Amino acid sequence: MKITSIKLNKNGKYVVTIDNEKYNLYQDTILKYLLFSKKEIDNTLFENIIKDNNFYDAYYKIIKFYKEKLVSLGAMKTINGIHKTEGSFIGRKVLCKK
Repeated sequence: MKITSIKLNKNGKYVVTIDNEKYNLYQDTILKYLLFSKKEIDNTLFENIIKDNNFYDAYYKIIKFYKEKLVSLGAMKTINGIHKTEGSFIGRKVLCKK
């Protein structure tokens, strides 16, 4: 799979063109996989990139939600549970402190 371009979008994400398809990726994902320096990636790396990008998407949604509202511990567990069922937080813990 060939990476043709990486451009910064207005919302802070990067638009990465891979095999003439555009993907919105977070900077964390791009830096983790050193995509600025790579011109070609294989299918397993691409799957890992998409999986990590989904993780960061859910992570930033939760951070944004917690910033906007003071949330009880029960509500945090419910919100984190919703994201766990989406498959974004399998095996990872998020900001849920006692």
